[in-house]
Amino acid sequence: MRGMGFHLIFASIFSLTTIHRCLGAQNMSLCNEAERLSLFKFKESVYDESGMLSSWVGSDCCQWSGVHCDAATGSVVSLRLTGQNIWNNYYFPESNPADEDSSTENEDNYPVGQDCYLISKELDSSLAELRNLTYLDLSGNDFGKSPIPEFIGSLKWLSYLNLSNAGFSGIIPSHIGNLSKLEILDLSARNQYLWADDMAWVFSLSLLKHLNLSGVDLIRAQNIDMVLYMIPSLVELSLSRCSLNNARLGPYLNLSRLLPNIQYLDLSKNFFQGPF
Repeated sequence: MRGMGFHLIFASIFSLTTIHRCLGAQNMSLCNEAERLSLFKFKESVYDESGMLSSWVGSDCCQWSGVHCDAATGSVVSLRLTGQNIWNNYYFPESNPADEDSSTENEDNYPVGQDCYLISKELDSSLAELRNLTYLDLSGNDFGKSPIPEFIGSLKWLSYLNLSNAGFSGIIPSHIGNLSKLEILDLSARNQYLWADDMAWVFSLSLLKHLNLSGVDLIRAQNIDMVLYMIPSLVELSLSRCSLNNARLGPYLNLSRLLPNIQYLDLSKNFFQGPF
């Protein structure tokens, strides 16, 4: 009996030790320290009145809201900080396009929900340190009409990039063409603060399936035919409110060459007249 009691005590101690180790392992931080510091720098660069980043405290950034890490390495692979900015996301009813030119405010035209978004004069370069990002969503925030920074083009593993309605302005940087793994790209906006002078950069996005440039001014864009013919993987293409007209787009429309896999094409609210 003595021997059996000893074994029971030993087994109990072993079990408690094992449980303690397991619980300790669960509490260990998986977060990459350099990337955690980068996220802290980003947090310090924005005005966050609504508390979107209120969970960004402590040592384990993998537990922060909007942050997702690789389980094996602790590297940040996804950053989803979708804002709700009723100014940048102002909604114009599709049933009455003329309302787009109206200065009369109508509360019924605003999206449902309250303002909840980040504000900054620019997108801080600290995010460039998140070198393993595959998913980046900063839509609906307000980056003060600053340009889309060129460092976005260094996030070479991105397959999803959404900067829509985020208060960016100026020319779309050609460095986005470096994101050869992109499958979804959304740069749409309700205003036309963004514009393009050359669309040749899309030629490198050979995996792209969804492209939304609605609200981007393309009236001066060269090589616009590349958008229509040079991305064979494209399934959805939105070019609404891009200031396109017959003279700019008409010569490039050749139905025999149009993207073979396209299922959705939006050319609404441009300045076309008569047939193509």
